[in-house]
Amino acid sequence: YPVIARLTPQGPVTPGEEATFLLDLRDYQQIPLSAEDIAVSHTERIHLMAVDPSLQDYQHLHPSPAGEPGQFTFKLTPLREGRYAVYLDFIPIRSGRRVLLGTGFDSGTSPARAAAPVFSGAESAWVGGHELVLEGVGSPVSRKQAAQLRLVVKDAAGQPAALEPVMGAWAHMVAFDEAQRGFAHLH
Repeated sequence: YPVIARLTPQGPVTPGEEATFLLDLRDYQQIPLSAEDIAVSHTERIHLMAVDPSLQDYQHLHPSPAGEPGQFTFKLTPLREGRYAVYLDFIPIRSGRRVLLGTGFDSGTSPARAAAPVFSGAESAWVGGHELVLEGVGSPVSRKQAAQLRLVVKDAAGQPAALEPVMGAWAHMVAFDEAQRGFAHLH
């Protein structure tokens, strides 16, 4: 069930400024794919993941129906310049098969590509007052090989954080490759 996605900014896309986008979804016969044609998956119909060339600015959004059938809109504030990769994840009711599409947009005027970070086996970050530690479990994490990972979330006092489901799952992880050719979305 091939689907064609067209992504159109509704004005200039500038780092640090909110931009509005129009997403047009059609099947291979150019028939619009409306919201009613898309199944709810993890509490939303469409999952849109946008990531900048450095892989530092990642945003997970849910486009909303906008006027004409097959048209959806969303707002995004890019934090960096460069070519953002955009990935769409949804399930057309007609086929029942998950559709994964890729597209993109340019932010700012610089096509420069910053070096993407490489997972070295243990990484940590502070987000919203919580420390998140991602660890490789067992053998070292290396390219093109399956790996087991563990995510540890602690509160500001260093205690295990109380987690709540988000979009129907206890945890979501999205990983991108350095060339922005694809992604892995895990729950």
